[in-house]
Amino acid sequence: MLDEPTAALDLAARYADQARLADGTLLVQDTPALTMTSHIVRTCLGSEVEVVQQAGKSPFALPA
Repeated sequence: MLDEPTAALDLAARYADQARLADGTLLVQDTPALTMTSHIVRTCLGSEVEVVQQAGKSPFALPA
């Protein structure tokens, strides 16, 4: 649901380009499954999350 705290992160993982930026600097570029990690989310957005990876599915984030 879009009212969940991590809904925007989940949508970003599914539909965003395959690059992660922080302060205008390219941090990593690859598939969402490889670039959506707790460390990258914290660096880019300042949010503490646990990223859940499931085989064959887009990763999603849970509040840490």
